[in-house]
Amino acid sequence: MILSDSIQRGLGIFVFWGYSDITYLLNAIQNFSDLVTFHGPMVATDLNDEIRTVETKSSFFTLFTGESLTYDSRKSSLTTLAHGTGEGRLVGGNLDLLTNGLGTPFQVKTNAAIPLIEEVAELVFRIDVMLTHLKQAGVFDEVEGVIIGDLQAELDEYGEIKKVLQDFFASAPYPVVENFHIVHCQPNYGVPLGVNAKLTTSPARLVIDSGVM
Repeated sequence: MILSDSIQRGLGIFVFWGYSDITYLLNAIQNFSDLVTFHGPMVATDLNDEIRTVETKSSFFTLFTGESLTYDSRKSSLTTLAHGTGEGRLVGGNLDLLTNGLGTPFQVKTNAAIPLIEEVAELVFRIDVMLTHLKQAGVFDEVEGVIIGDLQAELDEYGEIKKVLQDFFASAPYPVVENFHIVHCQPNYGVPLGVNAKLTTSPARLVIDSGVM
């Protein structure tokens, strides 16, 4: 939920909500304002009566209660790739679009932040190339942690992707946790971007401040 001057004057409430292809827009709003956006399930698809789960529906409404959101292993089986504790702004989105945004005004700002990375049906070599590109561009230099959402790869491909992730983040000096059910999956948990979050690994847990005032 975005609280602009016009909203505070009671002229309306605007919510910028979505995921994947909308990554550019979410980062543009983050870069050029202090507004909060939401990375979460689509009304027309993920919240469709035929496919939505109780958890997806529940997480949608939880985002507007003003309470912090806790994501731990009760929601999905989390895997720790690098241990530690980190606290900072939650940012990020689709890996392909985050990579394509490098060098543009819409490049994700990860300084003192915890980036969220998600993808869908990408080949293992592409995941490796994009992560390496982000690393060489300095995206991971000053992060406080990394969370990896559902990558929606075929089982065999995911096994290879998991090896890439383990090797890539093996020596990370910040916490890295994977298998958050965020984006292309059911349940699909929504999260606010641009708010403070804390990532721990003992146990694996992500606590996110509310996106509304």
